[in-house]
Amino acid sequence: MGVPLQTSGRGVGQRACALGAVAVVLLCAICTPSAGQAAEPTAVDSIGTLSLDDVLDGYNANIRVAMAAIETLRVEQEMLEPTKEGGEKRALASLFYDRAEGMRREELSSDLGHPVGEYELRSLVGPELLSGEYEVLLAGVEDMEGRRCHRLSVTATERDVGHFDGTVWVEVGSLGLVRIIGEVADPPFPVERIKLDKAFEPVPEGFRLLRRHTGEADIRLGFVRRHGMMHIFYTDYMIVTSR
Repeated sequence: MGVPLQTSGRGVGQRACALGAVAVVLLCAICTPSAGQAAEPTAVDSIGTLSLDDVLDGYNANIRVAMAAIETLRVEQEMLEPTKEGGEKRALASLFYDRAEGMRREELSSDLGHPVGEYELRSLVGPELLSGEYEVLLAGVEDMEGRRCHRLSVTATERDVGHFDGTVWVEVGSLGLVRIIGEVADPPFPVERIKLDKAFEPVPEGFRLLRRHTGEADIRLGFVRRHGMMHIFYTDYMIVTSR
């Protein structure tokens, strides 16, 4: 997947920028949100009655149920790429998912000037936190995105571009995914660091699906460093399930 990010700095060719962007949009398969949208966490409370195993079992079950139940899906996607002049480039598209055919993206308009990659259903549903892939600590309970949440500290034991280190907020009660903030475990060259921030909200069918996603990448090629960012928003989900 390739989305060349707007960058600052000098001396790096377009190929290096594209490689860095690949890593960010690749995480559509794993937006600092606009000002005023994201709730900051409150102070962490004591953990409460649920054990870590209870939280992870319920969370992973919710992810698996969504993956198994969604037969078709449509969602509108808006991509915003900040420019060094203070403006932004923009792309509008629709994503279509069918269980038999997978995900496809139809672009409606764009001034990004480059391909934007591929997506899959798990991009919108969120990751499972499996014991063979992550070490997880239950850090307490706090408010996030207006919801009371269990806060999980996550470290990937599988160190690749498909896994991440960071924090996951899981709603108390429903054990649904609310937000992920972290960094890719092992970014691809020449990217040194990829930060991700993903927020998930309820849809009428009862699932929590991706609404906001920002990726940031720090790229180094020789003595030159660059930084890029992409904000992605998802609206108007239409879903058919097998339930």
